[in-house]
Amino acid sequence: MSNLKDHLSKDQTLLAPKLENPKFKALLDNALSSYVVSEKYENLPKILWGEKRFQLERSSSFRKLRQVSKDNIYTHLTRLNLALSWYIERSGHNYGAKMILLSDTQEEKSLYALFVAEEAIHQREFEHFIDFIPDPNVYWHPLLDPLAQAIKEAERETCLYVIQVLLEGFGIGLYTSLKESCDLPELKKVYSRIINDEAKHHGSGVILTHSLSPNDLVKDQVFEYTRQFIIALQSADMLGSSFEREQKLSQKERSRFYEEVEYEKFMNLRLVKLKSMLQKVDNWDLIDRLEKEKVFKFSI
Repeated sequence: MSNLKDHLSKDQTLLAPKLENPKFKALLDNALSSYVVSEKYENLPKILWGEKRFQLERSSSFRKLRQVSKDNIYTHLTRLNLALSWYIERSGHNYGAKMILLSDTQEEKSLYALFVAEEAIHQREFEHFIDFIPDPNVYWHPLLDPLAQAIKEAERETCLYVIQVLLEGFGIGLYTSLKESCDLPELKKVYSRIINDEAKHHGSGVILTHSLSPNDLVKDQVFEYTRQFIIALQSADMLGSSFEREQKLSQKERSRFYEEVEYEKFMNLRLVKLKSMLQKVDNWDLIDRLEKEKVFKFSI
């Protein structure tokens, strides 16, 4: 996995938190007040996802830790989950803004304006459960890099595939899994509401892509950003990196850790689901090109 990470670089210019403008924040708070269902959660538990999601007790190294270290690991993993959810919605903001500017018709412009409004609501919903600053130097997920790059540089049709189909489709699966394993009922309800909206965004993206006739540039961009996305997903070692914040592992211990938590099995199942989702829009042998790169097979 370390070799994969060497090919990735953080592109945080579009997504990283910026300093707040008090006037705009007040106006935004007022505008969102009638749309956001959840309220700022007071006395938020530090751990919102624990053993039910990560099953770290299968690891002999984890079982040997003191309880305070176990709690610290689960706290960090909780923050990583919240930060990734927050950043995915931020990506949706920027994608929608680009698509509004590039829209050919008023109907298309209005559709993406509504999408952006929903992403703003989603982001605020997540903020009600975030009691930390999602600093990209601490909570960044590598799959956000190709997404940010695509939003900045890719063709309009490329963005439709990469953001609205790939990201939104991945997001539905991720959010469903996070909802099912979350220990806080109020946050589970938030994920349920957001999943319904993301399903609309993803579904409309699938419908629109089937009516497109992409040129060679778009085909190559979709392939490359999708390839980078999958490689980045494989490089995101949340469990191992969170564990080693508390205790360093030798190479032998690290191998045993991944084996005991069945990390390879988990990642390959995620890749199977991702491949199945991409097959819905595989109109020009995208899967075959990715298969030749062997990106759908993960190994430690």
